[in-house]
Amino acid sequence: MYEKAELTKENHVELINYCNEIGIIFLSSVF
Repeated sequence: MYEKAELTKENHVELINYCNEIGIIFLSSVF
């Protein structure tokens, strides 16, 4: 469980990058 105060801007960017990488792998595996 993360508190909102712990979700810094850097963590948010890392989370977005992680989701993008997973999304690319998912799309690549589908096609």
